[in-house]
Amino acid sequence: MDCAKADQDTRTEVDTLIFDYMLCMTIHEAISEAQGHRLEGGDTTLLEGMLRTLTPPAETLTADMQIKIRVLEIINSFIRPRGTPPAEPMIVANMAKSFMLTCKSTGKGALGDYAMRAAIQICAHASLQEHGDTNGPAEGSSNQPMEAEVEQGIRKEGGIPRCISQILPLLGVSSETYQEIICRMVPDRDTFAGLTDDLVHIMELLDPPILTQLERGKLNGLSRVQTEQLKSRIGMH
Repeated sequence: MDCAKADQDTRTEVDTLIFDYMLCMTIHEAISEAQGHRLEGGDTTLLEGMLRTLTPPAETLTADMQIKIRVLEIINSFIRPRGTPPAEPMIVANMAKSFMLTCKSTGKGALGDYAMRAAIQICAHASLQEHGDTNGPAEGSSNQPMEAEVEQGIRKEGGIPRCISQILPLLGVSSETYQEIICRMVPDRDTFAGLTDDLVHIMELLDPPILTQLERGKLNGLSRVQTEQLKSRIGMH
């Protein structure tokens, strides 16, 4: 019985390591695709399909892995939505709040700062979508009337969805500042470069995939001896 449990624990551990590695691969490919630099042989659809078959138990996921999962969710929801309808404001508000709190829980100050900026942009893009901005102006018309109409809708009373306005204090911005941020984004409303850059910075601050660390011979938080013992246990020797 103990042997069977040990085998299952090792299998779960190995699945978690593979999941972390493939998750980082998927994010790297997705960001490259969003930036117009599709990698040769890259296929995020295939990678994400494999990820779904590997998802380990929640209790085995480190804070960094949880953040990576949310980074991929944000990319799929905003940066390359694949023609799916915009997420409801309540879903966006919860996504932004959860993402920022998870990043802050690591105690890495810079990580929390980038997460706050990303969360504000997530909400701002959602607010633009809420005002019907995703469809763009009518064919043959100027952008300016559409921009003026969107700005007017944002600045009016109730222009910010209540569920988003409720989390603004947590994001460190007032309603007025948030409205200004959105209005500055209107001319470049189809551009997600700022959000993409913040997500890239966040990924750079997270631990690399555990398998990569093991290959280097030193896992963050473990001595070299402990790292070697882990490699032995999961069959990397």
